[in-house]
Amino acid sequence: MDKADVAYRYPTPETPPPVPKQAPRSPIPKREQINGSVHEAIALKSPKVVVKRSQTPTRTPTKVPVVSVDNHTRHATATQQTSAALEDFNAPKSSNPAILIPALQKPIQRADYQEFPEIDRDVSNGRKRKRDAEPRINIIVDQQQKADAALQNLQSTIYEVFEAEDNLQPDTSGAAYADTTLHFLQSAYNDADTHVLTRTTQNRLENAIQKAVSASSFGEIPVDDLLRVQKICESTISSIEALSLEISGDAGEGDIAEWLQQLELAENGLQAGRVLLRTMTAGREEKQLYSEDTLNIALESLEKVIEKVVRPVVEARKSSPGSSGVFEIYSKEKKALTALLHMASRVMRLLGDLIVKVDVAETVVFKVEALSTQLIFFENAYSEKDSALGTQRFETMRRGAMDVLAKIFARNQEQRQSIFTEILSSLEKLPVTRQSARQFKMPEGKPIQLVSALLMRLVQTSGSRSVKSKRSHEAKPKEDPSSDQEQTDESDDESEAPSPVKKSINTNFVVDDDLDPNDAIRDLRQLAMPLQMSAWKDASYVVNYLVQRALTSTKTGDQPYRNLLDIFTEDFISVLGLPDWPAAEMLLRVLCTQMVIIMDDEKRPVPAKNLALDLMGIIGSGLADLQTYISGARKTLDPQSKVTAGLLDLAGDLDDGEDLDINYFRGPNRVVLEYLHSQGLQDPQSQTARGYLLSQWGKGVLESMNKDDGPETAEEFPMQLRNMILDSDWLHNEYDAFESVTNTQARYASTLITLTLPLGKALPKILTTLITAMTGQQPTLRSRSLKSVSDLLTKDDKLLNRNKAFINSIIRCTQDKSAAVRDSALILLSKCFDKKPELEEQTYPLIISLSDDESIMVRKHAMKILKEIYLKNASQEIRSAIAAALMLRVKDLEDSVSEIARQSFEELWIAPFRNSKKDAVQTRLDLENQVSLIAKTTQRGESAVAVLETLLQTVLSPQSKLASANFQVCKDMVAIMFDGLIDNEAPSDRPSQQHLAEALSVFAKSEPRLFVNSQLRLLQPYLTNLSTTDNLPIYNSAVVIFCHVLPSLPSVEHDLLKEVAGTLVTSVSKITKTELPDTVQCLWVIRGVLKDPERIVRVMVSLLMGANAHKDKDLNDESKGAELRKVSRYIEIAGWFGKICNFDEQAADFRARFPSWTGKTVSGLIVDLIYPFTRQKYPRALRETALESIATICQGWPQHYLRADVSTSFELVFHNNDTKLEHIVLNGFLMFFHSEEKRSETGAEIKAGAGKEKGQERLATSFQSSDNDAGATTIAQKFLPHILRIALATTDDLALTATQVIASISRQGLVHPKECGPALVALETSTNKTIASVAYEEHKIVHTKHESMFEKEYMKAVQQAFKYQQDILKDPRGVTLNPVMPKLKPLFEVLKSGTGKVRKRFLANICARIDFDLPTLDLIGDIPNPVLFARFVIENLSFFDYARVDEILHLVACLERMVIRGTGTVVAHAIELEILKVEIVESSQQQEPDPTTQLLREQPLDAARVRHLAVASAILTMVWECRTHLRHLWGLQKAAVAAKSSTANNANGKTTVKDLNKPPTKQPFVSSDKHLDKIAAIIALLQTPEGHLTQCKSFAELLSVDNEVRVSSNNDGGEDDEDAELARQAAGYDTPDEDADGASEKGSTGRGRKRKGGVGVPGTPSGKKRKGNVGATPKKRGRPVGSGKKNLNLGVNGSRSSRSASGDGDGGWD
Repeated sequence: MDKADVAYRYPTPETPPPVPKQAPRSPIPKREQINGSVHEAIALKSPKVVVKRSQTPTRTPTKVPVVSVDNHTRHATATQQTSAALEDFNAPKSSNPAILIPALQKPIQRADYQEFPEIDRDVSNGRKRKRDAEPRINIIVDQQQKADAALQNLQSTIYEVFEAEDNLQPDTSGAAYADTTLHFLQSAYNDADTHVLTRTTQNRLENAIQKAVSASSFGEIPVDDLLRVQKICESTISSIEALSLEISGDAGEGDIAEWLQQLELAENGLQAGRVLLRTMTAGREEKQLYSEDTLNIALESLEKVIEKVVRPVVEARKSSPGSSGVFEIYSKEKKALTALLHMASRVMRLLGDLIVKVDVAETVVFKVEALSTQLIFFENAYSEKDSALGTQRFETMRRGAMDVLAKIFARNQEQRQSIFTEILSSLEKLPVTRQSARQFKMPEGKPIQLVSALLMRLVQTSGSRSVKSKRSHEAKPKEDPSSDQEQTDESDDESEAPSPVKKSINTNFVVDDDLDPNDAIRDLRQLAMPLQMSAWKDASYVVNYLVQRALTSTKTGDQPYRNLLDIFTEDFISVLGLPDWPAAEMLLRVLCTQMVIIMDDEKRPVPAKNLALDLMGIIGSGLADLQTYISGARKTLDPQSKVTAGLLDLAGDLDDGEDLDINYFRGPNRVVLEYLHSQGLQDPQSQTARGYLLSQWGKGVLESMNKDDGPETAEEFPMQLRNMILDSDWLHNEYDAFESVTNTQARYASTLITLTLPLGKALPKILTTLITAMTGQQPTLRSRSLKSVSDLLTKDDKLLNRNKAFINSIIRCTQDKSAAVRDSALILLSKCFDKKPELEEQTYPLIISLSDDESIMVRKHAMKILKEIYLKNASQEIRSAIAAALMLRVKDLEDSVSEIARQSFEELWIAPFRNSKKDAVQTRLDLENQVSLIAKTTQRGESAVAVLETLLQTVLSPQSKLASANFQVCKDMVAIMFDGLIDNEAPSDRPSQQHLAEALSVFAKSEPRLFVNSQLRLLQPYLTNLSTTDNLPIYNSAVVIFCHVLPSLPSVEHDLLKEVAGTLVTSVSKITKTELPDTVQCLWVIRGVLKDPERIVRVMVSLLMGANAHKDKDLNDESKGAELRKVSRYIEIAGWFGKICNFDEQAADFRARFPSWTGKTVSGLIVDLIYPFTRQKYPRALRETALESIATICQGWPQHYLRADVSTSFELVFHNNDTKLEHIVLNGFLMFFHSEEKRSETGAEIKAGAGKEKGQERLATSFQSSDNDAGATTIAQKFLPHILRIALATTDDLALTATQVIASISRQGLVHPKECGPALVALETSTNKTIASVAYEEHKIVHTKHESMFEKEYMKAVQQAFKYQQDILKDPRGVTLNPVMPKLKPLFEVLKSGTGKVRKRFLANICARIDFDLPTLDLIGDIPNPVLFARFVIENLSFFDYARVDEILHLVACLERMVIRGTGTVVAHAIELEILKVEIVESSQQQEPDPTTQLLREQPLDAARVRHLAVASAILTMVWECRTHLRHLWGLQKAAVAAKSSTANNANGKTTVKDLNKPPTKQPFVSSDKHLDKIAAIIALLQTPEGHLTQCKSFAELLSVDNEVRVSSNNDGGEDDEDAELARQAAGYDTPDEDADGASEKGSTGRGRKRKGGVGVPGTPSGKKRKGNVGATPKKRGRPVGSGKKNLNLGVNGSRSSRSASGDGDGGWD
């Protein structure tokens, strides 16, 4: 201890005498105080230490004297100051240092202690520190030596630089000293007398300045020396101006070397700027040190480096064309560029510090602010490989710029609005893709945009106490305000360091632990509430800016605001609940509030509400994530921690649905504060988060105290919060800290805080809003709400249980008219199944129905969900229903849908049994279950059986990759089916023998090779047992199996076949018409296998002879009923034998029996013998059978369609209009055409390129003419008019058959498309849904193939559809009601699948079709046919679902042209002249009236003429009502505002092609009933003479006065000209010009404008209200007042006066 350099002194029993107090030179740094302990080690040199031990200490001393023994090495003054500042104990003073050690006391035993659990818990939660009775004594460490050393070092460095600079000046001899190169260098790019500091000297200067500032000795440097240093630095900085810092991609090595040298000089110049800024940020108060000119020079140099180096390097891309060369240079010289980038970033940070600490000129502040904003919005590379220096190097610089901007924002409250505006107005520069936009990496979680982080930080700054307000109370006792100047602010944030220029602003708020509770509450309110209000205003400003611009843009538009709003919202959601970003909650709260307001406002347009639903879904998902985190993060928390225990208690209350009370001193807010304090307040982000959290906490406490039922608040709590806001260290100084708060605990606490704030409680409101929107009027909103709810359901499993109407709302949406809504509801329903599987059994029938939806996407999603349900459920009933639904989709017209169905079938029914690894018993059980399912599926009708056959053929075809494995699986299934077929004692839950036999028949049709001989033997007994009709289904299935399997067997028992053939021949007379075709087919197959046709020939001859024997008999006698039935049976059986069997090789046998027969084919003989029975003399039943048999034979031998007798018999049927016989003939045609289509498909399946054999076969089957082709052509050409008549005559089954025949003829291309087209369009409007569906599907095919040809027939088609509705369906209206649906909707849907030009021509032509010539207008009938047709067309036009805006514009223009500039002017003129007796008097000159006009005026009203004009005006009025309804329904008036806003950036302000091609949006709350009522009222007026007169007057007024227009006094026609231009563009005659200049006035004739019925941009009616003209005179329609136009003033006597003649020769009418 004698050699120790540190003096130690322990307390002694004596109290030392007081020592005179003298202020030290500098305060003791806080980091050298160790909890106020008197056991302090002072680093002083001491040669000797004396240790003394005191016996019984009685009190703790207040001061610890330290005596230095090494006085000769210290300055005398320093020794006196140090010794005067310290006090000694009452022990005698010694010249030697001493250590006093107290005497040992008696050891304390464990039994002497007592437990106090409550106190222990309080201490662990941060109990208030216990202070000594006397204030803590700071033990001063002697810093004088360090201060002196730092001062001396800085002075010596400065003097060296000065000396070197002096030596640069030449002496009298003109020579300069040569040793100045250590400090200065001569730049080759500057003037000869310009010298710059070297890097080494600058480093020495900067380090010396920093040390002097740290030691508080910088203030002793003379100001003149500092000014000279600044002048030298200014000279060095100025050298940057002369540098050329750019380089091109083709630069050579020499150029690159020179460029690198200039980069090094630029870095050197920026370092001089750092030295300069160090002198300005050191706290000196001399104003001359803060020269604005000097700062401007530094800023200009920095701006040049950023503009010439930083920007090009950052924006250079490897993938950009033309920049690959310079990119390679930048990448190669990465080291030099990175150093310069780093230096510029450090200069930026110092500029930020300067602005915070010094009141510099506003111009400097603005420049730094602009420079920081510019850096923030530089476009960084999206990937590392596309960045020359790496993305994160520049991101570091951008973070620095963000810090600078945040400091300016915090310090200058008056500039906050402008900073926000500058940031928000620069958002267009941001990338709009989520991946490229987010490069601000977070310590945890996903990266976000740097601008998102900046906005949150600025809002947090607004909610924190400003820098200016924090200094008045720091270290200042309330009762001694004069001590302010003696204290030094040691804030952790350097932006809060004491500034000699920016003086502290004294306030009334100072830290006070003994403040009255009421005063504390008052102060807390004055502190916290304004801060939160300021944050709310700033957050509202940001959100309003983003939302308003997002509402006027789209995700695919030119402006990025819509996408940016999504990105910002997702960024705020990403950090929601993190301790460092509490402002995210406020920004999202403001955003959510605005979205709710939009949804509650009925006047808001659909796009705005769609945006609101989208964002509310994102916010709701984020809140659900927070709740999920609270539940899931419990496992990650330390269970032994008392902090964790408190947090988990709150989380438990939250799970129970209770309102949490977190506003108490030791709650989660305290946990987050402790965490932020532990992170260090040097981080500006942590500082703003802490300040915002405190003001938010204070606001919450005040609101809680104002509630009557709120929790009790501790009396001292407001005072504690108040002091924490005032002093960032108050909590740390006054209270023991919690146990070390982990990051997980802080996040958990912060999440709990967020969930108790208004946004955290908004999830029920969001959910209610979304569910309400699910049942709204707009399909777009319904679809969007369903998607948002779907996102919510993914995050929150409890959503299904929170709202009982939730599932019912979804189910209703699955039946919505909109396909998008149905699709969204289906997706949402599938997610509900994941959360609540029991819903599947309840709703699977609904999903099955949706698998046949008209929308392709709905069908696909329904099939996917059905497949999932199938795999999850073991119920045979559910699986069978699903399988049948999936199988039906195999025949879907959409290839992708049918392919999905085929794949699903193979995956569900075949794949599980291929190479199964299960044991044999389990595999067999699974196969039995599958067989049972197949049998159940075949029970669902012929359609399911046909599709199953097709599917089996597909999986067993050679083209299948797993054909052999699939074959084995199917073969095993067939074996199990046979086992079940012969087992009569199968369980009741197994399929019956009938169903198994039917399933076996399907497999036999698909692949006969699956069967073996032994299995056929098992089927023989089922052919003989026909005692009852119940056995017929099994019989028929057995016959089908024999028919298909026999030809494929390599060998078969002939005895078995003979027995079967005999059985079948015997059963022919017993079976019904249904089983007859298969039986005959089987007999013909057995004949081929046995090669013995004798038996079947005998049967056929017997049938023909039996029928022929009755040819001349009179069978009309009722007594011959048995004989009649026998003949009918002969003819029926003979017909099927004649169709299926080819007896031409046995023609000799038939000639022997019928010697008079001279024909060549036996089928012809059969027709000859049956044809006589079709004559009128035979009974009707026999005639029907004979005609059906002939039709059946013609199906097998189509050449007989060409026979005159057969053709005549069919022709007579159609002429006689015999419904039943027509049905027989049409069924025959239909069956023949089906076989022809199937034959065509089979021929198409033979692929080209398979060699000569296949190629020849393909030609033989597809391209060679045959009897089949001749028969088909004959039917189409000869009988098509009759078929069309039948189809359009009724809506029954006969009409359906005729429609199917028409569709088949059209598919095969047997006639020109125009022959069938109009009928198909008319049949689409049928009330029979099957007829309408068949016609619609064929119409789509024809339109796709022959659009340009078919469009010419559409006017004829519309006329035919009207006649069909009027004459057959007795409903000439154009719409169906409940719901309102246009009858021509299928037609327009087909048109929408084609080109836009065809649709526009259709709309123009249909408008022309309802136009008329007044003299020739048809007036026959109570309601004339032209009126009914016009009503039919207009009601359809009113409710079509248009695809693009330009279509509506074009249609509206056509309708307006008809009324205003076409027929309407003629009708109105006639009404005014003949009915209203309007007299037109020329005001400019007096003329004699026209005698004809005078005569007409004097004649009395003619009732017929009035009706004539009333009918004409009624048509035109309906046209105008249609035009008005379209404008209201599609929001053309409102679209004008959006269109003009979107074109504001264009110099011309013209509408673009993109605007016209956008899909239109229906406006909510536009009633279709009102429009239909107006149409009905117009029709009703035509019923009476009084109504005729009323209608005429109404139309005259309609055309004279436009009540929609308020004319501006300065309207010169520009808007109407624009409207006309837009109408031409919409019509397709002109393309909107985005670059042309505005309309020239050169071509103006000075003539008055014509009244145009145009529409605005896009579709804006010219009749909108103009600003400042409310209540103006309504604009005259047709005859506007103006130069060159007649001024028609209707007088009292009905006369009009005209002031000038019209120059257009049309009588003043447009």
